[in-house]
Amino acid sequence: MTKLMALTSNMVRNKVKTIHGLFGIYVLVTLVLSAYQTLRYHVKIGGWIEYAEVVGAFATFIVFLIIVIRTEKILDSSTYRLIPITEGKLYTANIVSTIVAFLYFELLNLIFTFLLNPVSFIRGLNSTLNDTPLSILLIMVAMIFAMFVLIVALVTLMHLVNSVGTTFLPAIGQKITRVVMVVLSIVVVSYVFGGLQYLVSLIFTRTQVFNSDNGFWVATALSPVYVLALALVISAVNIYLLRNWVEIKVKAG
Repeated sequence: MTKLMALTSNMVRNKVKTIHGLFGIYVLVTLVLSAYQTLRYHVKIGGWIEYAEVVGAFATFIVFLIIVIRTEKILDSSTYRLIPITEGKLYTANIVSTIVAFLYFELLNLIFTFLLNPVSFIRGLNSTLNDTPLSILLIMVAMIFAMFVLIVALVTLMHLVNSVGTTFLPAIGQKITRVVMVVLSIVVVSYVFGGLQYLVSLIFTRTQVFNSDNGFWVATALSPVYVLALALVISAVNIYLLRNWVEIKVKAG
């Protein structure tokens, strides 16, 4: 347990460094865009929060994609594979550190948005809490968490399959396979993100149905469980591939 916690902490620190760089770019883009809108269209500084929310949504997707792609590369790197720890614990530390790093970015995002316009931020938060039952908010949080784990597991699976496949391919075949896997990773993340956005919108728009349709309520409440169960199954396959098929990549020099 101590080794697992130490490894997770080390991975979190490394990923947080990436988060800081990406967050800096996000803040810079938001401020430049907002300042431009102010100079050209006389937008009030208090209105900059709207641009932060738009850029923040796009930044969240980019950050998630980059973090996930870097996460799966850890699993065949000699930096971590040579550590005397089981593949299951390595995989677990990798997933947990990715979740923590992403939550850290979202926390920074919320703080930045709040600082741009505290009154508007609090008003919007109160509106959401007052208009949406706590049970529905909890379901959405659980679904977001489950979908997050599922995406990481899927992208990791594609990477590990690619690692296994490239072992038996010539150099040109390995390059083509890497490109295909990167494209597939982007498609998978985009598709699941879209599905999650649709589900959250559906829950928001059908709030009244929860009070009248028990079937809809039960199905929606259990959906995070199904997604997480699928993610765990894929994770078990990933650990199997990691333990029995994936070779360690040693960096030259």
